[in-house]
Amino acid sequence: MTRVDLFAPAEAASSGDFDYGSMEPVTAREARAIAERYRKRVKTYVIDTGRDLLVMKQQLDHGVFHRWIEAELGLSPRTAQNFMQAATAFADERETVSRLPPATIYALASPSTPEPIRREVVQRLKAGERVEPEAIKQQIATAKTEARRLAEEAKAAARWERMSPEERAAEGRSRSARANRKAAEEARRAREREEWAQQRAIEAEALDKAVHLLIELSGSHLPDLLALIKAAGMHGSELYCRAEALYLASVAAPLSGAEPAEVG
Repeated sequence: MTRVDLFAPAEAASSGDFDYGSMEPVTAREARAIAERYRKRVKTYVIDTGRDLLVMKQQLDHGVFHRWIEAELGLSPRTAQNFMQAATAFADERETVSRLPPATIYALASPSTPEPIRREVVQRLKAGERVEPEAIKQQIATAKTEARRLAEEAKAAARWERMSPEERAAEGRSRSARANRKAAEEARRAREREEWAQQRAIEAEALDKAVHLLIELSGSHLPDLLALIKAAGMHGSELYCRAEALYLASVAAPLSGAEPAEVG
């Protein structure tokens, strides 16, 4: 059997686009009920399958279990682990979390997801709230980032406590040097941004002057000059585009009754 990474029908979700008004009322009610039952069956398969896998994992050796899920169910070990983690984390919340997409259930059930987030999501679902999967994903990512930061700080604090006075002095000098290098790098980048902005301003001013000088010198021959520039394949240049725009504005203004644009 070919290994697959998803063990389920395609995830069902009501698009909200179907017009039940085209059906008879009795038929519409039955169709809605069937669609709802289908969505429930599709979405509860995660917990149900996870429970079954947990049962078999207790009865089979590790290697045998992996060979069995791959040969008989077409599951990768990673997918099977997702199912089992979901069944463990939401053993008593099968119906509640079945409203979420499988990928979101997997993310919530991951051991690295803080338990408070799982509890909060379940409580919100029970309260009837619509919890967006993308919002859950962002919440989990933020919590993991914060957890890593706190772990790193705790590790650094523990390391500091183990240091001798001489090592702390050396570490202090090292930290100061790193801070100075960081400040210098930030200052360099700020200068580069400022220089770039100044250069862009100079270029914009020069372009503006060039456009007006071109128009002034060309006079009534400007349309011919623009046609030649275009024929030469240079009509994509900013100078050409600006000159053409000013020329077209000067031509269109009399037709609309507006004041002609200054082209000189």
